[in-house]
Amino acid sequence: MPWSAARSSSTAAAWSGIPRSSPPASPPHRRVWEALTWDATPFAVEAAAIRKRQTELAATLLADAAARLGAAPDPQWVDAIAHAVNGGVEALARWWRDHPSLGPEQLTDMAVDLLLAGLVRT
Repeated sequence: MPWSAARSSSTAAAWSGIPRSSPPASPPHRRVWEALTWDATPFAVEAAAIRKRQTELAATLLADAAARLGAAPDPQWVDAIAHAVNGGVEALARWWRDHPSLGPEQLTDMAVDLLLAGLVRT
């Protein structure tokens, strides 16, 4: 079955529903979600600060690119896209640990190819 926008949408909806999937009094999925995204170790705090700066930079670059094209996207949308871009690049970096035969240039090309397709659609 070919991948489609509808299938991508369903996958994203299922993933983003994890933190809301249980009643607040019994949140087993919420704990899993929090472990994946909000670790409180000193390194995690430092990494969160780096991610915040990267997201702010990506959002600025995206907004500037949109302005050069004469568009004025919703700032919340730009922020969401910046988070998605950074998350995608981080995921590729983690994937790369298990695929060291690729060079940094190949990984960069892969990231650009993957991300530009989504940004063009936006």
